[in-house]
Amino acid sequence: MEDRCVICGEVIPEGTMVCPVCAKEDHNPVTPDFICEQLAKLFDRPCNLLPASAGREWCEKHCGKASAADCWMQYFRIKHKEGDGQ
Repeated sequence: MEDRCVICGEVIPEGTMVCPVCAKEDHNPVTPDFICEQLAKLFDRPCNLLPASAGREWCEKHCGKASAADCWMQYFRIKHKEGDGQ
């Protein structure tokens, strides 16, 4: 089994945790867009994690025909506002 970078998943030398590209200070692939893309690959849309009727209602109200990654971004924007009491 090959060792893989904990950030990007590339094969790395044994005994390290990140690849040389991710180890550079000016390179940070873990952005909100990256996270939303990964969630979309794993779970499709956030409404899929809700009960069926609630999920459809949430998606129609907040995302419409947005891509799955954009739907996740919208989900986090809404949750962030709710957490701030706005």
